[in-house]
Amino acid sequence: MKNKSEEHDMQAAVVHYLHKLCPSVLVAASLNGELRPTGDMGKFYGWMNKLKSRGMLTGDCDLRLTWFPSRCIFIEMKRRNGGVVSDAQDTVGDRLKAQGFPVYVLERGVDGLKEIIRREGIPCSDSSIRDMPSPQHE
Repeated sequence: MKNKSEEHDMQAAVVHYLHKLCPSVLVAASLNGELRPTGDMGKFYGWMNKLKSRGMLTGDCDLRLTWFPSRCIFIEMKRRNGGVVSDAQDTVGDRLKAQGFPVYVLERGVDGLKEIIRREGIPCSDSSIRDMPSPQHE
């Protein structure tokens, strides 16, 4: 389970960074990736169906960041080597993009996050972000 641990540690570092240096940003996490069957599979699937009936979305992005005024982006965390976006995550990402929301796949932890912060104009007190070169637009 080393790979999941690597992704978890990276996400925890990103959330810690955001809480510390971007305090006006509301950070919300989807816990879909933490759901693992243990014991009775019938109970597990019953529990999953209950969560889905309450709005849990298969393929939901790992993080949602919101800040004033009415800004929101979505981030899918993937480990640096071998992290793969699932079909369900692709579908959700495409639907969010079609609605005008930025969606990022983050493989480089806090370093990659800093590029997203700069690109999106997220309020942050980290002075090193101001010194980064402007993002290249494709």
